[in-house]
Amino acid sequence: MRAPLLLLLLSLPTEAVTPVVLPKTYALIRVSDGDTFEATDGTIHFKVRLAGIDAPEKAQPFSKVAQQRLHDSLQGKPIELRYYQLDPYNRIIAQVLVGGRDVGLDLVAAGLAEYYRPGSDCLDFGDPKARDPKARWRNYDILPYVEAEDKARAGKLGAFVDLKKYESPCTFRKNKKLRGSKP
Repeated sequence: MRAPLLLLLLSLPTEAVTPVVLPKTYALIRVSDGDTFEATDGTIHFKVRLAGIDAPEKAQPFSKVAQQRLHDSLQGKPIELRYYQLDPYNRIIAQVLVGGRDVGLDLVAAGLAEYYRPGSDCLDFGDPKARDPKARWRNYDILPYVEAEDKARAGKLGAFVDLKKYESPCTFRKNKKLRGSKP
């Protein structure tokens, strides 16, 4: 029956100050990219965007690796969601947990995503504003993600293997938009 989950989703605030733990586990339908997937409770399907991370866009290096890692982390496992908000594309922004582990944090730690920076500002990794855990656009603790990215960059893991060639997903999208094409 679709009504119970649909009513639950519609009753959620558009932005939660603290995460709302959704009352059941979900199953993977498919992974769209390194930070977005479709899930189901067995009756309805919905899209989820991982809170706190930004994975490479489809045309970027390591995008397929990030997508596959996300798939492997979720496939056949019960998925827990800690809801934060709906985005403009009606995706659920949520911390995604499998077996108590934060899947997004694991992607950042592996160098397959960076911690999420605000809007289209594309703040540089070293910009203090990008690292401020009290910034008003965040409603989750960003520090574990920042620390994981610090370590991945220092270890030259994943997409950070060659920092001279690295382009953040945000900068990539911004440059694509300036050129007039979709990311």
